[in-house]
Amino acid sequence: VERARRHGCVVVCGAPRHAGNNVYNAQLVARSDGTTTWYDKRHLYDADEAWCTEGANPFQSLGDAIADERLGLGICMDINPYRFTGPGGELASFHRDAGTSILAFSSAWCEN
Repeated sequence: VERARRHGCVVVCGAPRHAGNNVYNAQLVARSDGTTTWYDKRHLYDADEAWCTEGANPFQSLGDAIADERLGLGICMDINPYRFTGPGGELASFHRDAGTSILAFSSAWCEN
């Protein structure tokens, strides 16, 4: 949050979020004015289930993070169909319909 404020920018980073007895695989959006938004990963991978809780809130597209742009959020498995069932495309469809113009997508499974 301090870096966003100091540099007058928006910072998006992946981080665990602790809330009560739950831990979420999350993204933090820090704005230059010091305000923050958390997004909790909705579609967990097997390895996630050992340490974190599935996010209950819908996908997010923020209209107040970057001037004249909609900032969309997503984490790794969110790009796949829920539990690898169904046709998929939920994340893409959501952001298309929301008018998202920039997608901040955190992932740890990039091999190349």
